[in-house]
Amino acid sequence: MIKSPLIKKSLTIVSILLLSFTVESATYDLLEKQQTDQLLLPGTQSGSSFFDADLAQQQAISDQKSDYLKTLELIKKQKLKEAENKIKTLLKNNPQEPEFYNLQGLLATTNKQPASAIKSHQKAINLDPKNLKAHLAIAKISLDTDDRLQAQKYANKALVINDSSTYAYFLLADIARTQNKLQEAESLLLTAKKKNLGNAKQEIATATNLGKLYIFQKQPQKILSLAEEISNRYPDNSSAMVLLVNAQLINNQKKQAEKTLRKLVALEKQDIQSRFMLFGLLIEQPDKEKDTLKLLNEISSIAPDNVQVLSQKAIYLTKLKHYPEARAVANKVNKLAPQSGFTHLINGDIYLSEKKWDQALVAFQKNYKIKPTNKVLSVMINIMAAKGKQADAINFLNKELKKNDDNLDAHFILATLYHQQNNLIGAEKHYKSILAVAPDNALVLNNLAWIYHQQNNPKALELAQKAYKLAPNSAAIADTYGVILNKLGNSKQSIDILKKASRLAPMAYDIQYHLANTYAASGNQKQAIDTLSHILKADNNFSEKKAAQDLLKKLSTN
Repeated sequence: MIKSPLIKKSLTIVSILLLSFTVESATYDLLEKQQTDQLLLPGTQSGSSFFDADLAQQQAISDQKSDYLKTLELIKKQKLKEAENKIKTLLKNNPQEPEFYNLQGLLATTNKQPASAIKSHQKAINLDPKNLKAHLAIAKISLDTDDRLQAQKYANKALVINDSSTYAYFLLADIARTQNKLQEAESLLLTAKKKNLGNAKQEIATATNLGKLYIFQKQPQKILSLAEEISNRYPDNSSAMVLLVNAQLINNQKKQAEKTLRKLVALEKQDIQSRFMLFGLLIEQPDKEKDTLKLLNEISSIAPDNVQVLSQKAIYLTKLKHYPEARAVANKVNKLAPQSGFTHLINGDIYLSEKKWDQALVAFQKNYKIKPTNKVLSVMINIMAAKGKQADAINFLNKELKKNDDNLDAHFILATLYHQQNNLIGAEKHYKSILAVAPDNALVLNNLAWIYHQQNNPKALELAQKAYKLAPNSAAIADTYGVILNKLGNSKQSIDILKKASRLAPMAYDIQYHLANTYAASGNQKQAIDTLSHILKADNNFSEKKAAQDLLKKLSTN
């Protein structure tokens, strides 16, 4: 049956492990991670060291390193014109220095000029055939531009130069993954881990990439085993702890994750991110309110003017009903970010918790005027609807859609309101507007299928079936599909689908009523009566309770 959105406010735990497996290091990080000792004077041979040069050469090398790092910093800070001028001067004065061509390649990459970047890195290779940075940079650029063969070629050349280069293995593993060669990708990463055994930084980086692969393969236990192994080898390494806590959270080991996070925050006195992760765990435990508030205060002391920190603190104080303190923190947020309208948002939440609907609506309207978001729009419409002002809500949404007809959330909320008012034509119009942009939106397909079911439109089955294929574990969507199948005389399949829906949502008695109705239609009167008797004995109201009572009465008298 129709499924409507629920307003739900919660803080989620943000995992540092990203779900994408692609090698994510910026090219300037790649350049910066390599030894700047490789910078050579014109005419010197690769492999000569700083101490092999005389005093004049030592000073020249030192100056080159300084210029290199200063230019790298300019690129990182997006001061690209200044960096370009600096690189031109460096290359004019040092035309045989490969690392300055690497800088030129980095600048071209930053300016989204991959062909020019490869050309510069190739010059570095011509000057120094064993230049690891240049080989890796060309491999990365080639992968980013979908030239997998060239990416593979240069990554393999990098391994010939240095067979423990983790970045080369990461690139090759990513190529394997894009070709769906997941075992090969895993093997490459495990080789990188083995080659770098004892190097904590590289082991953890490799384990993180393996973790991404295991997430992709839906093998969370492998991530945990790997993280535990790394953590045991480096028990006081904060990066190893971050890896472990993410693995624990992915495996739903919240108690263990909390323990690891407490150890991590004790070690890293200024780490906000790990404290936020711990905060996300603690707010789920009502008996730890004091502990949670203490942690928030600690985060605030580390970053007293951090808007995100202050915002979370205000939200949590509101949850604890510490309203004066919440408003004070919200006012500070407003001073730091005047365009956020955060004070009005917190006031709206406070008024909502106090059931002061009119004041809440005014507060949210003020926030929406400063910073219009679909979340606040949804809250405002819910308040209007709860107060019986559906007409006002509909007028407001129509005005918003005149300003921005691409707002799919506004279309959905308006369609839902029309549907609730039995304005099926109006609801259909706005559901169709969404499907024109997002044809695989299962929720919209489901709701439109229900409208067509109510209109006896044969399109109902096609839409319901598509929605069910897209979201087979949604009880509401399975319910719609099952009801439509029953209406069309396919009671056997309908029973299977509705039984599944009732298992997914055992307290949704409307679904069980639909199941009973299908039992009755298939001639299984006893099963229909048993199901109806069960749901009507429960002291719960549901939208079709009267219809269930009437059906039970009818079946019992037959």
